[in-house]
Amino acid sequence: MVMVHARALLTSTPEGQTRYLEKDLRNPAEILNSLEILDLSQPVALILVAVTHFLPDHARSVEIVRTLVDALPSGSYLTMTLATTDFLTPELKANWDESLRSGRSDVHPRTHAEFSQFFTGLNLIPPGISAISEWRPNPSASEHPTPVEASLFGAVAQKP
Repeated sequence: MVMVHARALLTSTPEGQTRYLEKDLRNPAEILNSLEILDLSQPVALILVAVTHFLPDHARSVEIVRTLVDALPSGSYLTMTLATTDFLTPELKANWDESLRSGRSDVHPRTHAEFSQFFTGLNLIPPGISAISEWRPNPSASEHPTPVEASLFGAVAQKP
């Protein structure tokens, strides 16, 4: 369903193209073997929004992202969001942990320190790693979610 929606929304212009891959993130080699759709003589963006927290093994998820970023040319960007319980009260965190233990959730939250590991060797774009609700909020908006309500870290970084 997501891919059908993406096909309807993604259009390109002569100035730039938007493309996507329908591949399994757990298999970065398969993704890299499909990169012929990209012009890697120029910087590109790797966008991993609301996906890496579905990988239960943190070390493996960092390895996967590093493999993908390493294949990109200098000047490319990594944009990521990732679930966290860092902003939750102890009661809310306990509820989340129980949902994960019982199989009612497959979202594996990470701490700020764990999320920062995805950006090792990259240049973070201000404001750096923060709650997505606080990442360049619209000052004219009448309201926006709190860090507790969003419970996601976000960041953009450039490969030197």
